[in-house]
Amino acid sequence: MKKLLLSTALCLSALAASAFEYSDITNLYVIGEAVSSGWSQADAPEMTSNGNGVFTWTGNLKTGQVKFIIGRDTWDSLVSADYDNYGIVLDTPMNLAKGDDAGDNKWYNNDAGAYTLTVDLNAKTLTVSADASAFVPTAFAISGSALTCTPAEQGPSIFKYMGAIAAGTFTVKATDADGKTQWLKAGDGTAYSYVGSESAATAYTAEAITKAQLFIDAASQTLSWNAYEAPAGVWIVGSDTEWSFVEMTQSADDTDVYEWTGAIGTSKGTEIKFMTINNFDNDGVYGIHPYFNGENLLEANYFCQGGNDNKWAVPEDANYKLRVNPYLQTVSASKVSGIAAVEVNDPTAPVEYYNLQGIRVAQPTAGQILIRRQGTTVVKVIF
Repeated sequence: MKKLLLSTALCLSALAASAFEYSDITNLYVIGEAVSSGWSQADAPEMTSNGNGVFTWTGNLKTGQVKFIIGRDTWDSLVSADYDNYGIVLDTPMNLAKGDDAGDNKWYNNDAGAYTLTVDLNAKTLTVSADASAFVPTAFAISGSALTCTPAEQGPSIFKYMGAIAAGTFTVKATDADGKTQWLKAGDGTAYSYVGSESAATAYTAEAITKAQLFIDAASQTLSWNAYEAPAGVWIVGSDTEWSFVEMTQSADDTDVYEWTGAIGTSKGTEIKFMTINNFDNDGVYGIHPYFNGENLLEANYFCQGGNDNKWAVPEDANYKLRVNPYLQTVSASKVSGIAAVEVNDPTAPVEYYNLQGIRVAQPTAGQILIRRQGTTVVKVIF
């Protein structure tokens, strides 16, 4: 009898789990490359619930994918689009995928701006409306004794300046598509807000930097700058290298540029990215990625450092010339002809081992996690 009762209870439990309803959802969070916090679950903004199955959120969206999760500790997405990369249509209720059919389909936002997202679990719809009152800058101008420049947009709502900064101060003016101007006022850390007059703006103070990198993220409203620190090298990693590290060569013409020319195939997959260290221990800092996953390698131009695990897509088997400039944060690829495939590893080269701190290990012992280098190929191994 006890076995029968237990079996019945388990069956009822399974039925209850399979009968999950939208009404069971108590929290929703916005996540994706279109959100300033990206794919970080911990930082995903929480939507506001009216207590009757309707959730709203107002904020800036970049161009890219967006979806909803029901908790910060789960990737369950029971509030999804009918199909993947569903293009958002403003002011039009869009159907949510139903129950177990929700899958991992995402919506795609085509235009950066400020929006209000409304998820109605009763009607099973998502409605996106532009926030007409929001100020959405399309250009920035910096002026002052420290520097005068117009940062270039080199990513979705990402504006960059790479060059010298003198010791002094500067203010930043923002302009939207209608010509309306606002000024930046510093907040906590790198955050800023907009004010209507230059007199109320922050005069940022800078020390002299010969090679500076300045970033303005208009979606998350942050401004930061730093002195450029050249990496020890740049490595290619991807499907064709079987996720082993292939070292690029520093250009003789420009020491900020790293180059590699050789054959790249697609039989093992099409993914490719770059790293400024030869291991995966801190990809979130040292990884070089496109802003959008699956971007055609031949259309590559700007990259973001860390923050996601997006990869370029190799369009076809060919000989390629790759160039990466970590200082300017640019990457380019072109097909070349008339060359033989480049051997990425010399099987006769001596094998060297290093620990995860980069210190050479002369006599490895069994069970050690090490970096194995032979020629230009670098892999992490357990000895």
